[in-house]
Amino acid sequence: MATAAVTDMCRYIYPNVIPLGVEAPAIVYGVDTDERERTLSGQGSYRMARVSLDVYAPQYDDAHTIADALESALVDYAGQLGEAALGIEVDHLRQERRSDLYENSTDYHRVSLQFSIGYEAS
Repeated sequence: MATAAVTDMCRYIYPNVIPLGVEAPAIVYGVDTDERERTLSGQGSYRMARVSLDVYAPQYDDAHTIADALESALVDYAGQLGEAALGIEVDHLRQERRSDLYENSTDYHRVSLQFSIGYEAS
């Protein structure tokens, strides 16, 4: 669910890792956990996921500007996630943490965001 504010600043969004040869700025996302609710009658269809988004940029201010745009797009979001065929209806999307890091091996600044997502999967 990328908005124009985010994609105008950062064209590259990848799962888990930035591919070799891709220059920052870039966003990397990953699912840390994705658990089904448990009921007395078994597993339900409601799920809770914890997702990490890491923003990489050569400049400190650029990493934070992109992270701010991600927060604006995602915090308190409710509604359909992805294409209709996925059948994912987000109940709530809440920010859990934000941290500021520097990657010595790439000389990139990184802002790490973590969100919890409550959703119904069909």
